[in-house]
Amino acid sequence: PLEAGGKSIDVPLGTDNMLLRGAVLMNTRWAIGIACYTGDDSKLVMNSFETPSKFSQLDKIVNVLVVAILCLAGIIIAFLATFNQIANDEFFDELWYIGYNKNTTELWPYLPPDKFTDPPKWVKNGPNWIQIYLTFITQMSGIIPLSLYVSIEMIVVVMRILINRDVKMYDPYTDTPAIARSTTVSDLGQVKYIFSDKTGTLTQNVMKFKRCSVDGQVFGAPIKKSTPGAEIEAPTQYNALQQLLVGNSSKVSTFNGEMFLRVMSLCHTVVIEKADEAAKPPGLSTHPESIRKSTKGEVEDDEEMQAENSGKSTKGKGGAPWGFDY
Repeated sequence: PLEAGGKSIDVPLGTDNMLLRGAVLMNTRWAIGIACYTGDDSKLVMNSFETPSKFSQLDKIVNVLVVAILCLAGIIIAFLATFNQIANDEFFDELWYIGYNKNTTELWPYLPPDKFTDPPKWVKNGPNWIQIYLTFITQMSGIIPLSLYVSIEMIVVVMRILINRDVKMYDPYTDTPAIARSTTVSDLGQVKYIFSDKTGTLTQNVMKFKRCSVDGQVFGAPIKKSTPGAEIEAPTQYNALQQLLVGNSSKVSTFNGEMFLRVMSLCHTVVIEKADEAAKPPGLSTHPESIRKSTKGEVEDDEEMQAENSGKSTKGKGGAPWGFDY
């Protein structure tokens, strides 16, 4: 409330009332606020989820079979317990040999009564249905294939050892053998088709300075379209690419051409770094984003040009010609 004892006023909050993390106060020395979207409400926590367990097809089949066997065993044990209870109730007095008899004063049959004058401690009531059911569970425990899981795990361990020692899966350039980190190796024999997504450029991408336009004048010959069915560019008047710095064109000055090439050489995200040749296998680039140069007057052999683009790898002489280098 604005005044003591007054009513509170609801003020809606929008983006103008939010201070993002890392914001700096410029026109005021302090600000009052509350922290929001923290803890469980943060984007990182709300987007996180528990990693699902991965089961192979063999594990799924075994789990289904074990559940089916458990259900079948439960039904069989229930039938056995029911029929055992019915038989105990019907033939209870005839089970004297296991101590069952409702007449507690009766002597042991088939024994001389002159030597066995005292009646034994007869059991008047037999076990109930639940006790019989639990007894049959113990007797039928062998029907559950618990050793099947142990056998499957031993097979998986042997398969992983064979994969790790497979000579055909060894890369001699990087000295890297195959490593079976997953336990789903039992599914490899069921693979028929592999669908792979190309996440990077598989071929060499050479960047060459072909054509430009300065002060409305085109320098460089038209580029032929390599895409099938692409429209052929109509021939236009153009100047030779070498005239960009010579200044032979009446509409383009040498200064503008030089500034254009300077901007091309400076306005980029390429950073020259030293390459670790000892860790690089022969014939392989050290980094997938590296741009290597080997011609004279450019980057040395022990240096690399790192770019931001992580999807492509470019190799060549760079973007700008005639002495302009990165």
